[in-house]
Amino acid sequence: MKYNGAVVTSNGSSFLSGLVANKKTAVLDKIIILNTDVPSNKTIDSMTAQDFSNGMSFDVNNVSQNDNSFTATSVVSNTGNATNYPAMLVGLFGYYDGSSERTLLSVSKAVDPFVIEKDTGTPVKLSVSITVGFSSSPQVNLTVKDDVYLAKKDIDGAMVNLGFAKKTDLTNLSTNLTNTFNKKIDDINNDISKTMRYVGVLKSTDDLNQLISTDYYSIYELAGQIPKNAPMNLKNPYGIVLLIGNLQQTQYIITDSVYFRTATNTWKNDWKTLATTDAIDQINETITNLGQAISDTNTVAAKANGLASQAQATAYQGLRFMGDVPSDFLYTVKTPGLYNLAGKNYKDWANNKLYGNFIVIDAGGDVTQQFIYDNHNNCWVQTCNSWGNSGFKSIY
Repeated sequence: MKYNGAVVTSNGSSFLSGLVANKKTAVLDKIIILNTDVPSNKTIDSMTAQDFSNGMSFDVNNVSQNDNSFTATSVVSNTGNATNYPAMLVGLFGYYDGSSERTLLSVSKAVDPFVIEKDTGTPVKLSVSITVGFSSSPQVNLTVKDDVYLAKKDIDGAMVNLGFAKKTDLTNLSTNLTNTFNKKIDDINNDISKTMRYVGVLKSTDDLNQLISTDYYSIYELAGQIPKNAPMNLKNPYGIVLLIGNLQQTQYIITDSVYFRTATNTWKNDWKTLATTDAIDQINETITNLGQAISDTNTVAAKANGLASQAQATAYQGLRFMGDVPSDFLYTVKTPGLYNLAGKNYKDWANNKLYGNFIVIDAGGDVTQQFIYDNHNNCWVQTCNSWGNSGFKSIY
């Protein structure tokens, strides 16, 4: 493409002279393109704004000045263009600041015109500049309309078309990534809050009654101090305390003896003892049949050791709270976890509606052990495998 230098029109010459004489500011606002040649009855310098009334109009986005000329720039777009449009004549328009009368300042005639292509859905933009010789350029102030600076609308669009990200795009991306990251952290924290975790060492100033409202699936250590509301006969405070459940909580104290109770924020059952040294001594003193005494002692000890072992497995293998029991048959629940018994009649439970905690532990080899701690402070256990279940037996 090639064009002759910009020719200042007669009206443009008067406009520029008045600009210098009256010390006014000029707004260069439009570049208008015609697909026709200079009218046969005119010369370029005699053309007026009326001659460009049917042209394609584009905002002037930028103006620069030096000692001998000024240059106006516009971005030409093919948006909405129904046919190929050759740019035969390019006219520059302006007006005095504060006036509404637009003047054709200069015209550039094509030797080899560029063509504004037909709009086929792919946007095409061209930067068009017109330089006008003007020796008094340093003495005048030339500007453009405030809402058409190249640095805003057109540069944004050009950057998107070229595949560059704008600052706003990066800001939005950062915000979206931050929101996504925060949601992931919230999800992780939610999962952690439903998994057994070690919290810390209990002191004599800590209250087991108060832990129900703050710790649902937690492990504490007893390191020589007896917390408030512990069992009255707790003598050797070295071991662990397990808290399992939320609406109704089962609490274990595992030292040289094993204690448990069920409790909520509003009521607390008494502590029960699964096995103690004193209880075993009493059995040995009162039962004359040594074999029976050993058998009974082993049974009690096995229950205590088994429950302690399962409680430790619960603590260190990370059993999670799974919600309400998802089956009408308790023995068919095979997924290890902590469940809620919410007042439902179960088909393999002969007693009344169940409230409390239901714990399923993987015992290996497709065998699970299930524990029920009901709201009457009773403890039940059964073993299940692929052949069926042993039926719930009462421990206490």
